[in-house]
Amino acid sequence: MFVLWHYFVFICLFHAIFFALSESNQGNERKRKKRREQEDDDNVFGSLMDKNPPDGKQASKGQFPFAISVQYWGFHYCSGALVSPKWVVSSGQCFNDERDTVTGFTLVAGMVDISDPNIQRRNLSKIIMHEKFYIDDERKLLANDIALLQPDFEFPLNSVIRPVKLPRPRQTFKGIGTLIGWTSHRPVVISLQYVDARLLTAKKCLQSRRNWPVDIGYAYHNKSMICAKPMYTIIPLCVGNTGSPLLHDNVLIGLSSTGANPCKANTQKVFIGYYTKISRHYSSGVNETITGSP
Repeated sequence: MFVLWHYFVFICLFHAIFFALSESNQGNERKRKKRREQEDDDNVFGSLMDKNPPDGKQASKGQFPFAISVQYWGFHYCSGALVSPKWVVSSGQCFNDERDTVTGFTLVAGMVDISDPNIQRRNLSKIIMHEKFYIDDERKLLANDIALLQPDFEFPLNSVIRPVKLPRPRQTFKGIGTLIGWTSHRPVVISLQYVDARLLTAKKCLQSRRNWPVDIGYAYHNKSMICAKPMYTIIPLCVGNTGSPLLHDNVLIGLSSTGANPCKANTQKVFIGYYTKISRHYSSGVNETITGSP
């Protein structure tokens, strides 16, 4: 009886210790999970998502020969598209505070990866802002978000560096487009990626306003913006992608105009992107400038 009693006590103690350890491990795992989630929340612009956004496709060399990395003192700053050997189009908000300063800015063409040695780099020599560019950060208002950038000397045209096709004035588009941009782990560019994006009507875009992450982006301005929702992923682009091209059948129809795009999955909200509408009198203005340049 004495032996059986000790054996019973031993079994009870063993189960108690095992249960306590199990609860402790589960508690520690919950703490680690919570800490990881908190770290993700605190590093929206510096997480591993920056390097590897879900469902983003790696661009191949020459696939988007008009893609431009706008850099500031050697670091990726904004994006753009080559529209002629002498001109690049980008977002106006990138240069709102520096519209009279070109020092430190460079334009890089022909690049798809940070390790790509076959690139062309030019210093920025001139910035032309849209005459009606308007931004109000407090009220989240933005319109006519476009600027023309002139390199100090023209880019050579070849199979991996070539201008993008512009739309006709007031031309409309519907269906599926392509959004390209740089994945970046601030401030280093990693690679050029692209995702499919469904183009939305103005009505649909306004209805989708509730799907915006809190305090991200500007109010939708129908006359100067186009709206699109990335497909198969809730992450459209990473930081440094203001000015990124939105394409439809390889025609430039928009430039990313929603400020800092988050590089973090949000399981509850789909990120709706706003883009400068190129066909809204911009294409004719851009054509006039690039064809009339010396």
